[in-house]
Amino acid sequence: MTLDTNSQNHSAKDTLSVLETLAGKRVLLTGGTGFLGKVVVAMLLHRVPDVGQIYLLIRGRDLPSAEARLQKELIESPAFDILREQHSTGLESFVHERVTVIAGDVTERDFGLSPADAQTLAAQTDLIINSAGLTNFNPSLDTALQVNTLGVLNVADFALRCETGRILHVSTCYVAGNHDGHIYEDE
Repeated sequence: MTLDTNSQNHSAKDTLSVLETLAGKRVLLTGGTGFLGKVVVAMLLHRVPDVGQIYLLIRGRDLPSAEARLQKELIESPAFDILREQHSTGLESFVHERVTVIAGDVTERDFGLSPADAQTLAAQTDLIINSAGLTNFNPSLDTALQVNTLGVLNVADFALRCETGRILHVSTCYVAGNHDGHIYEDE
């Protein structure tokens, strides 16, 4: 991919490398137990070997329940098959070495973390990948607004506290507007 608005002059500095961009970066991922999020986690762990720490925000009453969700919804999922092949019996150790589970919720300010924990996380976050959201087409309006709208606002507010934090927002639902049928992506 070349980042060049002129499109006539290309140079090496205009090339975007995901591997170089994420090398050593500390990534906060929301929605990591969701359909798309678990694939993002698996791909980061498999294809970006030099990524720094992955902070995985997982809803849970407390850290043990959030860690149980990591085990059940990610490590045991088919999305992790390639990692299971690569690391065999050492998969859990590999994941726990690279992934730090944060028990929290995007619907709450600072994800419901204590002020000290929120400040520590903000200081350690280089990039936020926000893939949290409801993919149910029939939630109550209050629930949909809380998660899909106010949750994004909470993530954006948190990013403002991060010294080098940037946001990549991924929406998996309601993105085609009022169009029916196949929706093709065009450049």
